[in-house]
Amino acid sequence: MSLIFSDADALIRDYDNVQKKSLDDLKHSLQQIYGKDYCHIYTYHHDLSDLNSLKYTITAICEELSNNILVLINCAAHFKDIMSHTDTAYQYTFILNTFVPILITKYLLDEMIARNHGQIVNILSSGALNGDAFISTYIHLQQQLYS
Repeated sequence: MSLIFSDADALIRDYDNVQKKSLDDLKHSLQQIYGKDYCHIYTYHHDLSDLNSLKYTITAICEELSNNILVLINCAAHFKDIMSHTDTAYQYTFILNTFVPILITKYLLDEMIARNHGQIVNILSSGALNGDAFISTYIHLQQQLYS
């Protein structure tokens, strides 16, 4: 999951269906905490394994949230132990955990440069710095984002 902030507006973006709580529930909880009048939240659902439509989704987000954008990208923790991964699962894990955050950052950075304003903060798991052999696929993907 990632949160994209545009001044007082917030966008909650579903990276993967890893969350136990639905986006609508999270949106409702945040609005209760911060107040509906002060917390405008937009939700977008997107299959991040569909890289062809990712740029169009980001473009639509930038058009809807035309203010300066502050982005928090939190890489989804999609992984299995090394013995449970098929070749297809490795590819899917790479796309979700490494390639998609890089592409989202690139697409949003293009918009920020055009507007001459914005910030991007990438949050990584401590798995990039230490790890467990059984989740090595996740660890090495986090290390790619770290470097």
